[in-house]
Amino acid sequence: MNNATEAWYPHYVLDVIQAIKRALIHRGLHLKNNEDLTKATEITPEEKLMYTTKESQETLLTADTVFPFFFRDTIQIDREKLTIVHRSSFRTANIISVQISDILSVQGRVGPLFGSLVLSSKYFINSIQTVDFLRRRDVLKFQRLIQGSLIAHHEEIDCSSIEKIQLVALLTDLGQGATA
Repeated sequence: MNNATEAWYPHYVLDVIQAIKRALIHRGLHLKNNEDLTKATEITPEEKLMYTTKESQETLLTADTVFPFFFRDTIQIDREKLTIVHRSSFRTANIISVQISDILSVQGRVGPLFGSLVLSSKYFINSIQTVDFLRRRDVLKFQRLIQGSLIAHHEEIDCSSIEKIQLVALLTDLGQGATA
């Protein structure tokens, strides 16, 4: 900054701007110079995309099937999508991802030890996907978390500013049925 600008800004304003710049850089966002912070109060589309990408890759819950021992399927949910990985042989997999808002229903089938998760979406080829041989507790956790996420999306609740641990607890409580 030049001397005229420094004389106009109080010293604490420059410290706040530097702190904001450091926080944005820490989150992976880079600005060209200090004037960008003073001019723009809105986030550019590039910065929003970078922020969304980083936040959406935060895994909320993941689980592997118990059987078969060598080619276990995996199910994973993050803030934006659900991913199912069906493994059929060595180094081969069928990976299915769907946005949480595109899931139509989730059904948990549980037995004494194991269970299955049945998901339906208009984007699945056969309309449903099943993940078998999950641990009973994993089926219940996923069913509640997905159902809570669906309710939050339906009610248009912005969950982006909620910490991961608190988000999982809140969505699980929201998705828990009265009979659970």
